[in-house]
Amino acid sequence: MMYNYVTQAIFLLLEVLHVLAQEGEWTKWSQWSGCSVTCGYGVQKRQKTWQPRVTGSGVEEPFKYEDIIECITNVPCPRDGVWGYWGAWSECTKMCDGGTTKRMRECNSPSPENGGKDCEGKEFAETTCNDWKCPELPPNFDMSQCNETTYMCLDSRQCVPTPRRCDNQLHCHDGSDEHNCAYYWPNKASRICASELMRWLLALTLVKILRQLVS
Repeated sequence: MMYNYVTQAIFLLLEVLHVLAQEGEWTKWSQWSGCSVTCGYGVQKRQKTWQPRVTGSGVEEPFKYEDIIECITNVPCPRDGVWGYWGAWSECTKMCDGGTTKRMRECNSPSPENGGKDCEGKEFAETTCNDWKCPELPPNFDMSQCNETTYMCLDSRQCVPTPRRCDNQLHCHDGSDEHNCAYYWPNKASRICASELMRWLLALTLVKILRQLVS
């Protein structure tokens, strides 16, 4: 890039020297042009012309010399808005029988300024989640069997044994026994239960201990 600038400067200098070697005179500078932009930074230009005198070989073409300076309008340019990153998906509205989950984004990367355009499109996205079927509520469920060793379902019409809480299977008719176990994602395939994760970690720990004992 620098080589191109140097080359252009050399050719321009040679052309100016060629013109100056001829007989003639420069005109006066023209008035500065207006700024090339209506906001932000631009350039202004002015020109003067080398007018050759008539010689025995005829009239040479006039040579124009241009002077360029930077200008600033002191008027901020409009800046269009750009969407930021999507946020995390919200908790599903239902734990089974199909619910919805949303995620949000903001028009702040950057925000629109000085009359710039707003971001196009919606600020939220929505999709279905937890579309597996809820278990049936047992008829005439006996609530007297619920105690400190059981887990009370969210709507308090059923309880299940505590070990069934977060076992990656639905037992409560409202699905609440699998709620807030560890990670809660919009689809069933990616749901991870904390108790299942603990089983895997415990198994890996036992394997490491056994290997140390054998070695």
